[in-house]
Amino acid sequence: NPILATDQGIYRFDGSSWALYGPEGLSLYRVGGTLKTSSDGSLWINSTHTDWYYRGLKREAYPEVKKNFFKTVQKLKETSPPNTSIWGPEKTTYSSRSASIRWFGSDAKTLRNNLTFSYSIDGGPWSPFSHDTRLARSDWSAGTHTLRVKARDSDFNVDPVPASHTFEIILPIWQQPWAQATAVVIVLVIFWLVTLVVRQRLRHLLELERIKLHFFTNISHELRTPLTLILGPVEKLLTDKSDTKQHSYLRTIQTNTSRLLYLIDQLLDFRRVEQGRLKSELHRIDIVALIRNILETFDFVVKEKRQSILFRTPFESCVLAVDEDSFYKIVDNLIHNAIKYTPPGGRMEVSLGLPEGAEDEKIISRLELRVTDTGQGVPPELKANIFEPFYQGSQKAGRMKQGVGIGLALVKELVDLLKGTIEVESPVPGQLKGARFTVVLPVRDPEVEFSTDPVQSVQTLELATEVENKDEEEVLPGRHTHIHLVEDNPDVLQFLRSELSDDFEVSFSEDGLAAENYILETVPDLVITDVMMPLQDGFDLCRHLKTNPVTSHIPVIMLTAFKTPHHEEEGLSYGADDYLAKPVSMRLLKLKIRNLLERQERIREKVRLEYGLMPATTSSEIRPADKQFLDKAEAIARDFLGDEFFGAEQFAREMGMSRSNFYKKFRDLTGMSPAAYVKLRRLNESARRIEVGDGNITEIAFDVGFSDVSYFSRCFKEHFGCPPSKYLAEKAAKKNVN
Repeated sequence: NPILATDQGIYRFDGSSWALYGPEGLSLYRVGGTLKTSSDGSLWINSTHTDWYYRGLKREAYPEVKKNFFKTVQKLKETSPPNTSIWGPEKTTYSSRSASIRWFGSDAKTLRNNLTFSYSIDGGPWSPFSHDTRLARSDWSAGTHTLRVKARDSDFNVDPVPASHTFEIILPIWQQPWAQATAVVIVLVIFWLVTLVVRQRLRHLLELERIKLHFFTNISHELRTPLTLILGPVEKLLTDKSDTKQHSYLRTIQTNTSRLLYLIDQLLDFRRVEQGRLKSELHRIDIVALIRNILETFDFVVKEKRQSILFRTPFESCVLAVDEDSFYKIVDNLIHNAIKYTPPGGRMEVSLGLPEGAEDEKIISRLELRVTDTGQGVPPELKANIFEPFYQGSQKAGRMKQGVGIGLALVKELVDLLKGTIEVESPVPGQLKGARFTVVLPVRDPEVEFSTDPVQSVQTLELATEVENKDEEEVLPGRHTHIHLVEDNPDVLQFLRSELSDDFEVSFSEDGLAAENYILETVPDLVITDVMMPLQDGFDLCRHLKTNPVTSHIPVIMLTAFKTPHHEEEGLSYGADDYLAKPVSMRLLKLKIRNLLERQERIREKVRLEYGLMPATTSSEIRPADKQFLDKAEAIARDFLGDEFFGAEQFAREMGMSRSNFYKKFRDLTGMSPAAYVKLRRLNESARRIEVGDGNITEIAFDVGFSDVSYFSRCFKEHFGCPPSKYLAEKAAKKNVN
């Protein structure tokens, strides 16, 4: 094997590494001339002197002191192997993955520090020889392990019987597989329980949210009902102006009741906007006229506070597509807020125009609405929160009155819904106080229609709030009109009966099921029904009436406290002819009744025209169900035209209806009785046959169902203005002339 001489000693290569090779303590200090070989192959190493001295090798003793002292050391190969031992007992137990094991070796010729060691774990490969006498690891696996160690001396003699040490690794309880599995299961169970609790909590919160919304809806219903009973009588009493003092009290009641209704609607509107249930629906309207109408509604309040409102706009009119409901509420809330915080005698200004920089645009893309007041204004520290829901400023901050904190929050939500912006300035530029709210809304209508006045239009709100009441008796039909009321609240029912009984014949039911049975028996001219009722609600009642041939023609007005587009759409989808939210103005209700009854009369005229009964004056549409009814009646009348015994009784039987129901429905649709209709059909057919010469008068009379010729002649004269013989002569004369 190769040998290497260094200043650290003599090293020998064992095939994988260099190992110290005697003599012990030998150090070389020269660079050249250190190694020599003799003729017999021996290797001589000179460790100190520069010169070599030769002498024969004899086996004799050397004197201890000689001239030019030399010391010669001969390295003879050792053949006995070293011994290996491991510290500690033969078997050891460790309670963690960390274990440290030490060992040592002994040899007769090699110092302990020069011994090298190799080890093997659990029968695995042996490690390279090194001077390490300790094995420390922290990644022992659980179980029993065996460590074997063998020593090697400087002559490369290896211990043929390695030392062996068996030890056991016992993991702590938290590192045991079963403990870890248990921990994983516990964690999963906890996670599942937490998830379950969170889901239940979320479901609970969602249910609470649903209950709260349901509560809002129901409370509005409960509040609107007494409001109806308050506003209705007050409105009635306000028509009597004989007592000025009483009139003032009634106006106060009306104002505060309307205010309560206003707050209810605000809460519900804000709730719907907050939940994203309020959708923007565009309709083309004149927003200038709309703002003027809104201002008129505040006339009484403004006069009471001795305030004034100016409306400034360069437009005489401005027709564009906008969400009318949202725009109305934005303007209404801002004006209401201005009136609320403007002191008595103060002034306000509402302006509508183009925002700065938009005057030169060829197409109007934005509109600016400003509402300015002369109140105490909004302190700087409150501006950031003024549009937050339920936020109220203190009196020290300039707030003169406390509210529920919904109005401006609703305005902000509605402006966001319309993709606009809103800002507040306070104090108003050029003033020491006041507040100005500026709303900029995008115009999504490329066909805006507007007209302007050369001089900017300025309108002061000095409009009278008292609208002249026309005499209802002049515009409403008489008492022969039969109206059926369906209302489960006794007070509301009594109020409606007392208000309508002066003009109509009124009957009533207190639930939808009883109402349906009564209506089928009596077939009234019009039905007014509440929505929320026991046994059967107003929606189902309306649906049943509109799908029954006996009652499909009856107009239905629905009264409800649910003032939402969804409920209105649902009511109209069931066939309701009109839908009014409580509290209902009796004047408005009576006008609705009048319009529906007039529409019914126009339908009758349409029927008379279409079925050849009389000249028509209108083109009102007939419901498909009613047209089917009339077509069937016409076919039956035609089939039995020559049957002199065919009358109303058999007519109703052929139609599959009772005589009374058939009579009522037929009269409501045509304006005449079934018997009169049959007689008219016979007379028209006789006139046709007389014109074409289809038999003589007597034959024709019998063919069309008249058994008495004299009675036929009398009826013919009443209808056509002349007897049949003269009618025949006139037609013959006209034919000869032509």
